[in-house]
Amino acid sequence: MIEMLWEVAYADGAVHDYEANMLRRIAGLLHVSDRDAGEARKRATAGQKG
Repeated sequence: MIEMLWEVAYADGAVHDYEANMLRRIAGLLHVSDRDAGEARKRATAGQKG
């Protein structure tokens, strides 16, 4: 779910501070670790480059 939200945040080619903050809060509310959330972000950005 977090990875899909990152894909939405990157849809316009850039992530704004508000979007990054919101996703960090959502990850916390879902009890997703910072490490797992970071890996999801990396996977989402790798999908945008290809």
